[in-house]
Formats: sequence, structure tokens, C-alpha cells
Amino acid sequence: MRIEAIRDKKKNFNFRPYVEREHNFFGFDESGSVNYDDFGWYQVAQDWKE
Repeated sequence: MRIEAIRDKKKNFNFRPYVEREHNFFGFDESGSVNYDDFGWYQVAQDWKE
């Protein structure tokens, strides 16, 4: 999607990296397993509102 937006010269897209998050925006614990208590959707929703 990012490459297509760049190729089409779209200016109304804002891509944000969520580092150390898996595809559902949960974090990881020290062993590299998904930590379902580290819920990242609140940050995603806040970023979307801006």
C-alpha cells in the first residue's frame, strides 16, 4: 500500500510505524512471545484521530 501511494503521488496518506508491535498492535515479552496485556490499539486510535 505504501509503495502504491508513493507511485500514485498521493499526499493524503500518513504511514506510521509501530515498532515492536505485531500485526494486531500487541507488544512482545522478553522471550519474543506476544504479550496480550500490552494492548496497542489505544495508541493507534489516538493517532488516527489526529
